[in-house]
Amino acid sequence: MAQRKTATASSVIKRLTGVDLDAARAFLRKQCFVDGQGFSSQYAGEGRVSCTTTAICAYALSQTGPLTQHDKDEFQRALLAFSRNLPADQAGAFPRTTGQAPSAWTTGQAALALASLGAPWRVIQPSVEWLLRTQASNGGWNFPGTDAGHQRLIYTFYPALVLARCRRRLGDRGAKALARVSVFLNSCDEREDTWWSPLWEHLRRIVAPARHRRISSLSSFTTYWELFEEDWPTRHVPEDWLPERFSLVQMCGSNYLHLRRMVRPADPLALLHIRYFADERIGNGWSDKRENQPKTWATALGALTLHRWAHDLERARATLSRLPTRAELLARLRGGIQPVPTASRVARSLLRRLKELRAGQACAKRYQLWVRDVFTFLFSEALKEPRLESGTFFGTLRRDITFRNAAEKGPWFDWKLHHQINPLLIECKNTDALMYDDLRQTASYLGKRMGRLAILACRKNSGDDVSEMLNWFVNNDEKYVLVVNDENLIDWIRLKDRGEDPTDAIADLYRSLREGAQ
Repeated sequence: MAQRKTATASSVIKRLTGVDLDAARAFLRKQCFVDGQGFSSQYAGEGRVSCTTTAICAYALSQTGPLTQHDKDEFQRALLAFSRNLPADQAGAFPRTTGQAPSAWTTGQAALALASLGAPWRVIQPSVEWLLRTQASNGGWNFPGTDAGHQRLIYTFYPALVLARCRRRLGDRGAKALARVSVFLNSCDEREDTWWSPLWEHLRRIVAPARHRRISSLSSFTTYWELFEEDWPTRHVPEDWLPERFSLVQMCGSNYLHLRRMVRPADPLALLHIRYFADERIGNGWSDKRENQPKTWATALGALTLHRWAHDLERARATLSRLPTRAELLARLRGGIQPVPTASRVARSLLRRLKELRAGQACAKRYQLWVRDVFTFLFSEALKEPRLESGTFFGTLRRDITFRNAAEKGPWFDWKLHHQINPLLIECKNTDALMYDDLRQTASYLGKRMGRLAILACRKNSGDDVSEMLNWFVNNDEKYVLVVNDENLIDWIRLKDRGEDPTDAIADLYRSLREGAQ
């Protein structure tokens, strides 16, 4: 299935930009990887490797197409060879390259790459713990992960992204760390710098609880896209204060990755970044400035950005006959960015109905109907024909809700193939505390007839005990029970209300369960 999705993305990218995604991936794998060591620091064929570039490339390759298990294992070994074990206070940290001091920026990148390659939590956890320990008192991170000042937005991004991805595992510690990041965002120097506005907004959304996320006025990006009027903008971040001095370079095209949750993929602001990759391609890759040789890390970011954009286009059902020129896109931007559409009437009704429901048996039937209507609202394109209390084969047990899985693409389609979920089972427990029997009953329905994935809706989760039981069902029975509560469903209703796709959110829940069970 991954190969089919990649083939679709590759054809869209090739038709609209002229970029051969498969060739870019092959360039990274065959020309930029030094066997047993990692990815070349800057250019193909260069003997010097970099942990930062290895992490970026491994993540991009795992996200843009299938990898063999041999590739995954080899990339993991190359990354872990950079990891610090001693002294004890540096355990789990990664340096920018061999022999250098630990880097918070690189450690965050490495943790994300290891997770994407399927590394178990015990391998990733030391890096997460090191990032927690090295957060500066102002809530940000500097490059080496110290409290010596020079905390920057760019170096805070990857650690914050890691903590947000591990939010459920970290509990209060993660929530407090992300709250400190929010404080840092409101005081960092880059807040007043137009170039950093996509990253700043992206970080603000990452660290906020989903129910508190809001889309800033898209007119706030006016001064940002005006940077594109004369040339493709770049930004240098000099680190002259470090003993090992260097200058970090940021190219504009990959800023689409920060904007994609705020701007539709066919919007001229989004397409301006894609136009960059179409115009600035060097062979099968990209660089951060005009030269004749592609850089390894820039090629990885370019491939990842285009792949994400192609899937965003497909999910939004947007059609483009061609990619407009830069001049055309700037002309359209001068006419105003179109906001994401909303569907607030239904969302308001669902939220109002929930407020009237009390946990307990008296409202159990109304809660069941509410859950049915919520999933219909959220996933109507994939889930069809809801049925209440359908009976088992012998008529002895009643399943609360089933949906026909009509998905033809995306996570629901993947789960239909891999876990045979057609129909999809949703169990409803109108209770504030889940018990083992609740989980066991839901898992007992799963098997040959109902597939190996189900949803269990409840009012509140019950902490680590529930997570341990869910992991047990995955590891021992290969059964996936995705637990969603009021907070999850309210968040997803609001996501849908803002025009975003809640499928990504439930896919994150599935990924967290799968990775947590490793």
